[in-house]
This record gives sequence, structure tokens and C-alpha cells, in this order.
Amino acid sequence: MRVLYLAIPAAAALLACTAVAQVSPEPQLAQPTKKEGPVPGWIRSGANRNAYDIAIDTQIFHGGAASATIHCSQRRYSSFGTFEQTIQADRYIGHCVHLSAWVKATKGGSPRLWMRVDGTSGEPLAFDNMDNRDKRGPFEWRFQEIVLNVMPPAATINFGLILDGNGAAWVDDVALDMAPGACKRTTNMLSQPVPPQGDSTAVRRAYAVRRAYNAANAHPRNLDFEERLGPIQQ
Repeated sequence: MRVLYLAIPAAAALLACTAVAQVSPEPQLAQPTKKEGPVPGWIRSGANRNAYDIAIDTQIFHGGAASATIHCSQRRYSSFGTFEQTIQADRYIGHCVHLSAWVKATKGGSPRLWMRVDGTSGEPLAFDNMDNRDKRGPFEWRFQEIVLNVMPPAATINFGLILDGNGAAWVDDVALDMAPGACKRTTNMLSQPVPPQGDSTAVRRAYAVRRAYNAANAHPRNLDFEERLGPIQQ
């Protein structure tokens, strides 16, 4: 099983729900039909970030008047691209967190949600990137979801959409909430937290997660992609 991980090595994941919603017409091209970049609150990342473009799309959307789109801008590619955001974990500690969104894709790519909980020393505490329950495009709007447990010493929650491959994908109506009732995790790829290896690695990872925590918001931003202001960090 291949591993897609963004900043700290981890493994891939199990089971998501799919559903079909009322949709706009399927585009014929891999590129978004109308782009209005940047995407406030979100950053481009991934192992091959420069091969992917992200933007607001005002012609293809699931709800409201816009969605976010990511597409591969190169005929040949390696690895994956993603767009993401990071929030502080404080208010979620001791709870299960439910990430959900509607996702749509053209032929050629495998788009899916991902979420990771990082500890105060930079160690991954929980991770799911839907790697072994992914579906390649084309497909119309499908409901995807992830549930992870956020336990001490959680510092940050990182989440977003991966596009593995070429083609294009859209995401809309993202939600990040505390899951009600008993916690039924989709997966936690880690049987136990992975401690940093070596003193220098531990220092670097702890420093990186402190920086990420200080730069992060306490709450998610622009989950419906209706916000249009502010430059994206590239």
C-alpha cells in the first residue's frame, strides 16, 4: 500500500461513505471552467505541489455559489498535490472530530479528504488519508468523511483534499465538527504515536509544530469557499 503523507511520515487509511447529490453538468476538460483564485484560508502543499493549481470555481459547485478546485497542470506528474489548512487542536481535545465534504472529479485523478492530528513534539497522533478506500475519477459529487480521535498532547489538526494523479477535482461544503455520541473512527493509521528519531529531529519537529500552532486559527476558515478576499500562501 502506498503512503501519501505531507509533513511527517505516516501510513494510509480505511472506509468512507459515498452519496450522490444534485449536481451541475460534468465538465469535458480537466481544467476548471472558471477560476477565481486565490482560495482564502487554504494553502497549496503536497509532495509535488508545483504540478498542481488551486482556485475558486464559480461555475461548478455543490452548494452556495462557488467551490474550490485543484487540477494537475502537467501532463507528466509524480506523487500528489493537496490544499489544506491547519487549526489549533485545543477546543477539540478529548473529542472525536468529524471531517466531511462533497468531492467531484474528472478522469485521471484520485481525490480524497485527509486529516492528521499532530502532537506538541511534532509526532503524528492520528491520521487518515483514505488511501485504501479511494475512487478514481470521473465521478459526480460524492460525500466523503473522516473521523479521528483528538487526544492529548494534540497541538494542531491539519486537513484538506489530496489529488493523486492528473485531471481535476472539486470540493465543496466542507464541515469540521465534534462527532456526537460514541466515537466510530474511520481509521487511525497509527497503533501508537510515532516518536521523533534522534535529538535533532525531535527539536526540528517540535519547533515546526509550535510555529504551525502559533500561525493557526482556533477555528476553520472558508469551508464553503464563498470567501474571496486575501492572498493565498504559495
